[in-house]
Amino acid sequence: DWSSDVCSSDLVHRVLQLCVPAPPSNLDLVIKNAVAEQELPTERWTEARDLVFSILESPLWKRMLASKERLTEVPFAIKTSSTALGEDRGDRPVVLSGTIDLIFREARGWVLVDYKTDTITGDIQPFVDYYKKQLDLYAKYWAEFTGKPVAEKILYFTSVQKEEAV
Repeated sequence: DWSSDVCSSDLVHRVLQLCVPAPPSNLDLVIKNAVAEQELPTERWTEARDLVFSILESPLWKRMLASKERLTEVPFAIKTSSTALGEDRGDRPVVLSGTIDLIFREARGWVLVDYKTDTITGDIQPFVDYYKKQLDLYAKYWAEFTGKPVAEKILYFTSVQKEEAV
């Protein structure tokens, strides 16, 4: 399934970033260009379009649009210790880097969202368990960088159009 490869993950992130604060009027063309840039077969653009539109119609996307403050694809890097990351490599310093896919502010605080393009054909819980640590770390470091805690962390699994709070 194409939604499990890296190209589709890049495509989804790139197109969704362009849809904040509102989808461009030429969204079909944007998706076609993203498919071409990813060197996917041109007939795959309808799959990409369906996927993007399903996300744009989701309750989570509507929540984000209703927020007054939202950021996409926020890169970060922080020097920390392997112990702080839950790894047993002594207390060696390591650099943790990543990109927050989407974060938006509601009345009760920041909502951190991470899109996952894994193909899921059974129980979603192993995927939630696997990615929970990543979101916990992103939330921790967002709070350290900004001084503002994350009120909610959400994994959004694109292949099944399902959000999971962690």
